[in-house]
Amino acid sequence: MRGTKWYIMAILFLLIGLGTTSAQDEKAEVHVGVVIDGPWENNAGVSNLFVSEILKLTGNEFNVVFSPKHTFIADWSQESIEGGIERFLADEEIDIVMTPGIIGSHYLSTRGPLGKPGIAPFVLDAKIQSLTVTDSGTSGVKNLTYVLIGGSVSESLTDFLEVVKFKHITFLIGQPVAKAIPRLPGGLVREAEKMDLSADYLEVSESAEITLKKLKARTDAVYVNPLMNISGKELARLAEGLKERDIPSFSAIGKDGVEVGFLMSTLPESLFQRIARRTALNLQSILLGTEPSELPVRLAGREELTLNVETAEAIRLEIPWNLRLEADLIGKTERERLPKLSMERVLSEAVAKNLDIAAQERMVAAGSAQVRDALAVLLPQIDLSTQVVQVDKDRIEAAPGEAAEREYSTGFEFRQLLYSEQAWASYDIEEFLQAARLQELNEVRLDITQQAGTAYLDVLRAQTRLRVRMSDLRLTRSNLQMARERREVGVSGPGEVYRWENRLATRKQEVLNAEADLQIAMLEVNRLLHRPIDMQFAVAETSLGDDELLLNRLNFFESLSTRKAVLNFADALVKTGLARSPQIRNVKALIDAKRREQKSTENAMWQPDVAFVFDFSHRFAEEGVGERFLKASPENDTDWAAGISIDFPLYSGGSKTARIIQTTQELAELIFTLGSAREQVEQRVRAAMETATASYRNIGLSRKAEAAAAKNLDLTVDSYAQGVVSILDLLDAQNAAVQAELASANAVYDFLIDLMEVQRAASIFNILMEDEAEEIMFGQLRQAVKTDTGR
Repeated sequence: MRGTKWYIMAILFLLIGLGTTSAQDEKAEVHVGVVIDGPWENNAGVSNLFVSEILKLTGNEFNVVFSPKHTFIADWSQESIEGGIERFLADEEIDIVMTPGIIGSHYLSTRGPLGKPGIAPFVLDAKIQSLTVTDSGTSGVKNLTYVLIGGSVSESLTDFLEVVKFKHITFLIGQPVAKAIPRLPGGLVREAEKMDLSADYLEVSESAEITLKKLKARTDAVYVNPLMNISGKELARLAEGLKERDIPSFSAIGKDGVEVGFLMSTLPESLFQRIARRTALNLQSILLGTEPSELPVRLAGREELTLNVETAEAIRLEIPWNLRLEADLIGKTERERLPKLSMERVLSEAVAKNLDIAAQERMVAAGSAQVRDALAVLLPQIDLSTQVVQVDKDRIEAAPGEAAEREYSTGFEFRQLLYSEQAWASYDIEEFLQAARLQELNEVRLDITQQAGTAYLDVLRAQTRLRVRMSDLRLTRSNLQMARERREVGVSGPGEVYRWENRLATRKQEVLNAEADLQIAMLEVNRLLHRPIDMQFAVAETSLGDDELLLNRLNFFESLSTRKAVLNFADALVKTGLARSPQIRNVKALIDAKRREQKSTENAMWQPDVAFVFDFSHRFAEEGVGERFLKASPENDTDWAAGISIDFPLYSGGSKTARIIQTTQELAELIFTLGSAREQVEQRVRAAMETATASYRNIGLSRKAEAAAAKNLDLTVDSYAQGVVSILDLLDAQNAAVQAELASANAVYDFLIDLMEVQRAASIFNILMEDEAEEIMFGQLRQAVKTDTGR
């Protein structure tokens, strides 16, 4: 009993606070009696929700009072609940009786004509509970209106079967509900059997573990009715236990149950939110003079799905794309649960694994071999030879003693360049060209680093766009539901429903396009990182303060508040870019190579090639005709010679002069190219600075626009629910809010991408710098910021 008192005190406190009004004398006062089935940990929250919706909708016209003495929490027993309802029906101070519970709603709906208006917001199935529903969809009972939650059980089972196929379903029913509505368990089973399913039911009153143990082995699906007699922890354990057993589950309490861990529901919005809204509309209509028996009892239409993707993956259920679009998805997908890929990891992995960089590295390695090949000409050259000579027999006989018919000999030649301008020039030139190749490699690394960072930010941008589109889709579903409810109570016509249905289809298309954009952006990241192209990954959000971008650490964009500060900082970046640009360094290396070539061409006009040559040969065998004459000869079989070779082309038809002219002009061309490269680097740095400065300033403006649009949307949604504004006003407000949210997100990513361009233009990606060089660069740029801002 002490626990029940605390529940009552908590709810009464909320009701007293929310029921107070400052204009009691000007509005008709209406007292509402509330009978709650029993103690429940969510009673306070649900009561708060009901009272809030009622006061928001009726507060301008009526003074609706929820007083402590007119709120009764029963003990889950049928006698206690029915006694509270009868007492309030007889109480002359109470104008309307409301029963926000399944048992109380059943009793009030089956009692017969009422002496005062009664609202029963929690009816599970009118057919099974033997309730009256007229052809016009009303109760037809004097002073009674009820709310049929979620349509019929057969409709819910049909929805369930569209997602997962099963043969035997078990209905879970709270034990107090099963006792108070004895026809309910059997009715649920019969509805399933009409659909060629086998079924049974369990009364839930103990722990989740005991309930799970009672499940039959053949159960391959579970239908979870509202279980308000167990705690939220036990409900979560029940959902987890069903997942572990690979049993799909349907929640009859809507989105709240799916968030707990059950697989699906046909109510994408919170059950209690929807019922509270309908109850408020019904109470308003009653106060405005509508007979309760003439109010519609069904919540509008068949709802769209709510699916828990984590539960689906846990029970190995693959959800088709059409259902993903139809459903409000709860939980993180498998991709979202993967280890997150950070900006730092993307940049590091791109530099280490990108194929364009790998190809350029191979080119540099090949260039190193070219340098060694040019050096080899300057080092000693040794040629070995072995030969067998067969001479015509007639010739030997004509000159006896000169040679034998067959001779076998071996020898070698040693050659060392003592001086060769052309050879030394070739070696020097190759070294300069190798330096140029290294700068080409550095330029590719910078380009790939920028591309990888931009691709990563594009994934974040696409992910944000998908999130915004999904949010807009959910809001559109909610507004469609609101329009259906307005039509049901006669506030609006079918035109509004059609407009929202049209918008819903459009929003689904936008979600599909956003998902495609995200997948395409991920493909680019995978390509740059040399991963499997279709590999899925999660990404870590990059903010304006992340250190992966060197300039972020300086917060320079916050400091550059004047045009002069922007220009001064751009000057510092230009100086850095000119000093570090691989493009400029590459041209400089080519100029050095061309100058060396020019010098070599000029020296070739008068400098010869000088080499030392030593030649050695030995005849070690003779055979055939003439052999005996050679052996009798006094000459030995070994010969050698040594000398200095001087080679100087005296005249080459004017080619030397032509080559001098050619190299001179080519050198002039490279000097102009260097000047052009300097101008290009400076232009790129300054243009990037202008773009980044503007895009940073856009962030603040976009955020202000987003906040204003969001506030306007909240106000418009409330006004639309109350019938104050038209659907066109709400459509405009929703469009403005979506576009403002997208613009705000894009502003951040636009700036970060522009910041990548600034760093690429200045060649200062910290991922490519040694720690010492990075600190030096960091200090120089920080000093520039301090100088610009006067700090």
